[in-house]
Amino acid sequence: MDTSTNTTHYQQRVDALRLRYEADAFDGGRIVAILAEARRLCGDDVLLTHCHFGPMQIELTGPSEAIEGLRLAVERGSAPTIATGLGSVELERSRGLRAQQRQGHRVLLVDADASRARDWVKILRPAEIEAVVVSRLRDAQALLRVPALHLDAIVLRHRLADGSGQELLEAFPLAERRCSVLVVDEQADAARSEAYRALGVYRYVDELVGKMEIIGFVHSTVCDSLAWRRVARRRVPPQGVPPRVYLDPSHAADRLAHVYGLGSIEREVAYWVLMGYRDIDIARRLGRSERTAKRHVGRILEKAEIQNRASLWAVLYHESEGSAPERSRDGELLTEPASTSTHPSGAPHSPAPEPGPRSPGFPV
Repeated sequence: MDTSTNTTHYQQRVDALRLRYEADAFDGGRIVAILAEARRLCGDDVLLTHCHFGPMQIELTGPSEAIEGLRLAVERGSAPTIATGLGSVELERSRGLRAQQRQGHRVLLVDADASRARDWVKILRPAEIEAVVVSRLRDAQALLRVPALHLDAIVLRHRLADGSGQELLEAFPLAERRCSVLVVDEQADAARSEAYRALGVYRYVDELVGKMEIIGFVHSTVCDSLAWRRVARRRVPPQGVPPRVYLDPSHAADRLAHVYGLGSIEREVAYWVLMGYRDIDIARRLGRSERTAKRHVGRILEKAEIQNRASLWAVLYHESEGSAPERSRDGELLTEPASTSTHPSGAPHSPAPEPGPRSPGFPV
């Protein structure tokens, strides 16, 4: 996703306007409307830099002149969308952009059925999952273009009032979404399953029934986003105790297959590569020659646009973050990922488990 609008460097002073509302939460359409009105009144340099729920707080940042103009517009009643339900306005002068501060997890829920969406919000809230709800395709597109609205997952209905979930994902390629996607289709079929699989969707399921099933699938999607974000992060262990990093090579191989269009054999080879196996070991597992195994590995690296197998975990991490990985002149990723291998040679200490089944959720 193009985040340039969220990293603008102003030549003049940067101020912020904090809007506190009486409501605990807004749907995504209201947030989009507030930002649109602010930009209509004061220009496109006004950015959404903070969004907090319970009670609802929105922070808009921009050049001092634009923010002062916005404050006056609200005070004079020239910004009805912003003013509706507004409790207080606070102006903070001479500051830069700040990272969003939040608790729990936030998902974008795209559902044309307002009543059903409200039910899902109530179900997810006790599980510390905060849902920003939009009913229209165009509102979802607008929110995905706002980098400050940090999302941990997208929960998407296939059928929308002004289009389909497939149209939304086609407009935002995998690397631009910043998180994993769960698609719910009450009339799920195999053809759409394959179409969504090609778009890199984490899960495609039919109607979810019951609170635990809803929470389970949404939480799984959130965890998928978080897993790929932490793969290459180096963390300082507390008191010298190494952190536990739970990685699923089988799931990672599925992810590579979805993102880069790997064939079934290539997907299997990718699994063994992620486990740290050498070409000769992969050949034995496949019952093929070492030359054949080497050729399959080469095709995987070519499709992922990397030069060595050690970079496979890192390329997945960067894909999930929506950022372009930094490479050396020979194409090697400079950000080293966490590895599942502990043996100096790159092979695991003990025999690896057989590849598990593909992630459930896609109709066969």
